Amino acid sequence: MYLANTHKYVDVLGWDEGLYMQNGLLFDTKLQKAWGPVYAAWYYLLHLFQSHPLKLYLLNFQVLTIVPGILFYIYWTRLKIRPLAAAIVAMFYIASHVNFYSWPKISLFTLVVLALAFIVSTFFENAINRLITVAGGVIVASYMRPELYLAYLLLILIIFFLIGKGLVKRQGIQKTTWGLLVLLLVGTAVFQKWLGNPLFNFEGEGGRAIAAFGQHFAYNYTIWNHLRPDRWQLHAAIIIQEVFGNVENLGEAIKTNPQPIYHHFYSNLIHFLSNT
Repeated sequence: MYLANTHKYVDVLGWDEGLYMQNGLLFDTKLQKAWGPVYAAWYYLLHLFQSHPLKLYLLNFQVLTIVPGILFYIYWTRLKIRPLAAAIVAMFYIASHVNFYSWPKISLFTLVVLALAFIVSTFFENAINRLITVAGGVIVASYMRPELYLAYLLLILIIFFLIGKGLVKRQGIQKTTWGLLVLLLVGTAVFQKWLGNPLFNFEGEGGRAIAAFGQHFAYNYTIWNHLRPDRWQLHAAIIIQEVFGNVENLGEAIKTNPQPIYHHFYSNLIHFLSNT
């Protein structure tokens, strides 16, 4: 009942979510690997049940509004939290503004992947096995939120440190641990061979990195030059073209015209410090 009339009060927005949905519909023909390929796979799966683009958009909204809360409830009960308390908190989350109005929905699907990894990890008693399981979820999620690749690298370092520590102390490493580790490393290699590195895949593939940078840079640019507030949304690509020329990644932009980028970083730092 909570989402029965979604079409009556949810605006269908284009931009990022529209691009993600289009990427999903073209998953088996023209996949843009730099634009959330795992999320595209999810959209492709959903479209097998609902092929109409508008209804598909709303179906994705409905599913990703409910499922994270359900997974949180399952995880909390796996941690021995009282079911009633877990259910109450999960229901408050589902009904919350931060969940319902989260957009684009790729962030919520990232939560779904991570929540599933944490749930699976609870079935292992060994701490290293749990970390490996979580790392598996993080590497998958990093193909939606590339910054999570840094968390994956940190987890890998911790895992190898704990295994090395156990070997030095002549503590036995479980066969399950070696099996999970091999599965993780092979899976990561396959993902990177197929989709590229999630954090450093800047070349071509729809220009996600330069597009994201362009929006943030254009926002500051409109402030520096006293332009219309909406220009950063409407003309970010044009602003990037004017300032840096025809560039495909941040590295090229720095080589072409570094001063505005340093100004951009400095403005962000000042803004961050003034709001903390």
